[in-house]
Amino acid sequence: AGAVRRDEVLQHVQAFAEVGRNRGFDNFARRLGHQTAHTGQLADLLFRTAGAGVGHDVNRVEVAARAVVLFHLLEHQAPSTTIVLAPAGYGKTSLVAEWAATHKDRVIWLTITDSDSLADMSSLFIQATRNIIPNFAPWFETESHIRPVEIVRRWGNELLAKGVDFILVIDNLRENTKRDVEIAVRLVEQFPPNLHFVSLRRDGIENVYPTFASRGQLTVISTNQLAFNESELNSLASMFNVSLENRGNLETLTGAHGWPSAVSMLLHHMAKNQSQINFENLVASESEPLRALATTVIQSLDASTKSIISSLSCARYLVT
Repeated sequence: AGAVRRDEVLQHVQAFAEVGRNRGFDNFARRLGHQTAHTGQLADLLFRTAGAGVGHDVNRVEVAARAVVLFHLLEHQAPSTTIVLAPAGYGKTSLVAEWAATHKDRVIWLTITDSDSLADMSSLFIQATRNIIPNFAPWFETESHIRPVEIVRRWGNELLAKGVDFILVIDNLRENTKRDVEIAVRLVEQFPPNLHFVSLRRDGIENVYPTFASRGQLTVISTNQLAFNESELNSLASMFNVSLENRGNLETLTGAHGWPSAVSMLLHHMAKNQSQINFENLVASESEPLRALATTVIQSLDASTKSIISSLSCARYLVT
C-alpha cells in the first residue's frame, strides 16, 4: 500500500480545484501510483461537475436533492449487489466515494486494473480490509501457498465472523471484459452474506448478473441516472453565465447528452472563450471523445493553468 492516505492525497489536489472527501482508503494512494494521468481526468479536476457533488457554488439545493436520489439507489441491505455502470466522466467514483464516506468504518475499497492477476486481486482484498480492520487475516503472510480463490473464501469467512455488515466497493478500470466474466464469478461466489457489493464499471458483463442476483437484490445504476437532466443543465448554464437562449450554446450543451464531465468542460469553455465546440462531431469522429474534448479545452487555457495541470499530472510520483 502507498504511504499516503486517500484523504491526504486529495488535500493536495484540492489546491487544483478538487475536493477531498475524507476517504480513509489507502488503496487509492497505492493505485494512483500505478495509473497514468488521463487528459480527461485532469481536466475534470479543474472543471468539477455538479453531478459529482462539487461545483463552483452551484445551486446547492439542487445538488443536495440529486445526491439524495443517487444515494438512495446505493442503500441496500446485505447480501446485495449494486452495479454503477457508465463510461469515464460520469462521476461514478466520486458518487460512490461520497456515499461511502457516510459508512466509512464499514467500507472496503479497492481498485483493479488490467495488470492485476487473480492472485493480485486476492491480495488486494486483504490489504483493503486491513484499512478498516487492523491485523485482519494474520495468516495471509505466513501461508503463501494458498490459492487466490481460497484466500477470498477465507477472507469472506472472517468478515462473516465479525457479526456486522460490510460494504465492498470495487472500482474496476479493466478493459478486458471477457476475462472479467470468469474472474467475477469465481470471486463473487465466495462473498459472505453480510456483504453489500458495489461494482463500478465502464462496461457491462451481463453474463455475471445471474451470479450477482443469486446473492440477493441486484441494482444497476446507469447513465440514465447519472446524466444531467434539463433542470440541472439550466442551473449549470446559469452558474457559468452561459445563455441558453443563444442557439449555438444550446446546441453545444444539448450535444453532450448530459455527460457530466463533457457538460462541465463545454460550459467552462463557452464562458471563458465565448465560443462553442461541436461535441457531437467529436463523438462521431473520435474513439475517445472526452479525451479529445479535454485536449481542446486545455489548449484554450492560459499558461498558468496549463502549468497547474502539468504539475498535477506528475502527482502519481508523490504517492509511490
